Amino acid sequence: MSFQLRAVALLLWVVVSWGLSGCDAQAPSNGTVGRELRRSLGGEPGTLDPQLAGDTYAFEVLRDTYEGLVTEDAVGRPIPGQALRWEVSPDGREYRFTLRPSLRWSDGQPLVAADFVRGLRRAVDPRVASPNGLLLRVIAGASAVMAGRLPVEALAVAAPDPMHVVVRLDHPAEFLPAVLAHPVASPYRPGPPVFNGAYCLKAWLPGRPLHAVANPYYRAANSVDIQRVAYLGIADENVEILRYRAGSIDVTGGLPVDEVQWARAHLPGQLQLAPQA
Repeated sequence: MSFQLRAVALLLWVVVSWGLSGCDAQAPSNGTVGRELRRSLGGEPGTLDPQLAGDTYAFEVLRDTYEGLVTEDAVGRPIPGQALRWEVSPDGREYRFTLRPSLRWSDGQPLVAADFVRGLRRAVDPRVASPNGLLLRVIAGASAVMAGRLPVEALAVAAPDPMHVVVRLDHPAEFLPAVLAHPVASPYRPGPPVFNGAYCLKAWLPGRPLHAVANPYYRAANSVDIQRVAYLGIADENVEILRYRAGSIDVTGGLPVDEVQWARAHLPGQLQLAPQA
């Protein structure tokens, strides 16, 4: 089981994106008064490249910093993300995703279907060696591409126009939307990092907190209430709970098992219990 503590005032969840160079300082603001959410990740991320990340600490940030065609609701069910909707062929082997209109990267440049195709191809490219590329092996051609028997262009994903992404499968797989909600299926654009989630990362130094600010180009920027986020890599759960009780962090990455009953009794409404595969 995974245990987390969240300040009651911050129980409304917001999706979160980052950008060392990708947030346009001149971009329009939604005018919301700024607040900072202080989150402990439970450890230091190894990388914040969505196709290369392999640890849970990174995923906590990447789910906030990037958004795929599909995302998840508050209880983990797949729902439309950057895609407005999708249709499935009668044989269950082809998914056609329609993007939301006017999507943009965090630097204000258009985000199009080809960016999602590029990200999926990168995830199965054996030269990239993504630790989570195997999640995409249900896509036709993925296994052969990862084994080096076919070029990445053989992956059965296509962008017939800037607004549509087509994914063909080896066999019907109703779980595909859940897979596409994983950070490994994030869009990709070569060059300096740019992001398409709700926040942009402004600073990241080893051993120091990651600081993020709201991305004004996020598709639902007006719904993002918390304007700043600090991610702390506190590896010791006992330190986390002490800092939480002292008010220096708002969300813990975990909780010592022997503190669960105490938290139930003394912090009602603040303890989150969730099964984890």
